[in-house]
Amino acid sequence: MKSLVASRIVLGPALRMQTSRAVACLSALALIMSSNKSESRASGQIATDQWWLFFNERSVRARHALAAWAVMHVPFAVIGNLPFARPEPGFTTFTYFAVMTNYATIMLICTMYAARRKRTYTFRFEMFRRPLPAIGVTALAVIGGAIVGVPSALLNGLFFGATFGLSAIVFVVLRFAAAPANTAASLGPNTYLRDDTRVSLALGIVVGSYFALYYYPIYGLYIASVFGTMILLAVPMTSMYVRYLAAVHLGAKKFGLPLRFTLFLNDCARAGFLRVSGGAFEFKHREVQDYLASRAEADSIATRGRAIKEEDLQITA
Repeated sequence: MKSLVASRIVLGPALRMQTSRAVACLSALALIMSSNKSESRASGQIATDQWWLFFNERSVRARHALAAWAVMHVPFAVIGNLPFARPEPGFTTFTYFAVMTNYATIMLICTMYAARRKRTYTFRFEMFRRPLPAIGVTALAVIGGAIVGVPSALLNGLFFGATFGLSAIVFVVLRFAAAPANTAASLGPNTYLRDDTRVSLALGIVVGSYFALYYYPIYGLYIASVFGTMILLAVPMTSMYVRYLAAVHLGAKKFGLPLRFTLFLNDCARAGFLRVSGGAFEFKHREVQDYLASRAEADSIATRGRAIKEEDLQITA
């Protein structure tokens, strides 16, 4: 079996790494997949949107929340150095307190959502082809746009009113079009993650633009730019793609898996170790998976003096 694995790596398509490194990564992958015994879609298969389910949930979620929290601070560092980065005249202590309250609220909501999110989303615009849903969503979008736009037009002028109303209409349409992905369908290992990223980016642009316009008449250009950019970044940072990156980082740290994990899976499929089945990757031969898993456990005991910790994996009976 050892010769078979080595020959597949050497003679098959390149895994873009040395043979010993490729065997170690394959062995760790087999061990992780073999450790999960649940009946979920993640059991014995790897779809990138559910890769995080193989690891300790608390560790992955904490990394995801920390990444979202860190990226949301980028606007302060970047916009704070621009020429217009100064508070408007009349910026009092009370105004500063209000700004920091808004800042803390945005941080708390986005960080908590990043940590708690479980589902992937996709756009389903085909629902608008049916008359009843199309009429209902259109009516809600128009009502929402009017509720938001008319008061803004009266207070801040026609431009802000029209922009507020339009952003509200676009948000309602996108929010109704965004629906939980049907992961039971076989659409490819990376499809759900890619669709969820598109949903998050679209909603982030709309919501970030809305709040930038909302804060501009109240606090001025500087604060509006910071908060708008914060939210624009925060929504994509709560996506399952960032959750996947957190799991990839954890896999690299705990088990030595490559950071370019999707590329590694594709290379393994071309080399004949993995295959795509039911929209996910799985080992082509069970015997090879069992051999590599036992090898990974033996290597862990030899190099670390202990077996793989159960708390590093999401092991379910």
